[in-house]
Amino acid sequence: MKVGLNVTELGRVVARSGLLPETARYFIEFLVNRRDALLGLLPEAVDVEKILDEHVDESVLAQSERTLSFVLSHLVFSSPEYRETATPKQRFIPYMLNGVRREPKNIRAIDQIVVQPWERDLGAVNAAEISLDFSEGAPLSELENRFEGLTSGMIHGLLRDHVAHLKGLADIIDVLSGGQIPPDDPNVSELIVNDEQRILLRRVVRHVRIRITQIVLGVPEDVVWMRELKGRNGGSLMNRSMVLALRSYGLRTMEDILDNGQKHKFHQAMNALGVKHIKREEICDVIERQRKDSTEMLRDRIRRQLPECDNIVVQLFESRGRDYEDYLNECFECLGFNVKKRDTSDGVSRYPDFVISIGTAEDHEDIVLECKSKDGGREVNLGDATDVGGKAVTHGLNRNPMVTVCQPYVSTDVPRHLKTANGLAVVNNEDLAYAMAALKQEKITLQRFRSWLITPGQPRIGDLFG
Repeated sequence: MKVGLNVTELGRVVARSGLLPETARYFIEFLVNRRDALLGLLPEAVDVEKILDEHVDESVLAQSERTLSFVLSHLVFSSPEYRETATPKQRFIPYMLNGVRREPKNIRAIDQIVVQPWERDLGAVNAAEISLDFSEGAPLSELENRFEGLTSGMIHGLLRDHVAHLKGLADIIDVLSGGQIPPDDPNVSELIVNDEQRILLRRVVRHVRIRITQIVLGVPEDVVWMRELKGRNGGSLMNRSMVLALRSYGLRTMEDILDNGQKHKFHQAMNALGVKHIKREEICDVIERQRKDSTEMLRDRIRRQLPECDNIVVQLFESRGRDYEDYLNECFECLGFNVKKRDTSDGVSRYPDFVISIGTAEDHEDIVLECKSKDGGREVNLGDATDVGGKAVTHGLNRNPMVTVCQPYVSTDVPRHLKTANGLAVVNNEDLAYAMAALKQEKITLQRFRSWLITPGQPRIGDLFG
């Protein structure tokens, strides 16, 4: 397929990314030619109403995600950015990676990569494995020792370039699948035949952006939230070694660290690194308070952006239960969403809280939306987050996109379990509020908002503005 890049939204995305135009064409041709095989690498979906009963093998899920990440990382490292023929040559893979034939860990991934046989581009294979291993917590010293002469500085440079290129790839898939380009544009029509493919491509975008964050922070996905915490001095609360130590003792969630019954594990992990008690107290204090503080900052930012909506913004963040649903309904009506049905029976009917239409009904299915509120610092657990599936089944709506809105937050261990949930997105109130504010200010289109909201997994503001 011949791919053209005109002065369109796609062209603007490519220009902002810093990618060579031929790299963008290389990525798009791969997506079109290998679309079905690529989408087949996503974790197999499970119906939402069965997610609590289905045992998800964490090792199988991790291997599936690693395979997808390896294929896309290899795509980047084999792109024109790294070719000798590039004028000028954009990026370099350390020379020692090109001369050593290491047997790849993932044979399934090797069958799917763009360069065949894989030995033709050893540098791309070795670089992709380094990026994945670092993102999953491998020590820098272990990565250095794989290749004679490889230094930590070389690895950091390799990963820095890789993050920029992966972001460009994610932005390209995002703009092609997010509704910003007309469906009859050749770049879109060749890639996307139906809505199912569009949703799967949106899942790929989310997967890539999560992997980017892992590479930047150097930790597995389930503890990324720890690395993102800020200390009292404004810097990172915990370094990579602290986070990996906590994870090695089985402490992965906010609840784990604050659980008095697991305090001995916390102290064992800190003892292994010689962390002082004053630092340990800061970690526990910040974890307990930071979410609330960051939520209030986000609320106040929206209030400054939309002073005419000040009261409803405040209530949207502070209310719970039926009051919260009423304020959310006001927001939906203000934004022009069609609220087709609401549950007014205090849960007796087991009907979802909302059935709404965003955009033209002819083009899109209705969205089934459930609200879950918690008081006293509690978070929405997996059972509550997936309750919408049972309600949707009861009323024949389980093939529609489903969304659970968590007020204020979903538990930090839930998103991992949602990787295999078919058609379910679970969004925190603060992320939804910020996205609605952006839509109100016309910073994003209605189609982009809808695509963001219903992409399975956890919609985060970074997906829209990252």
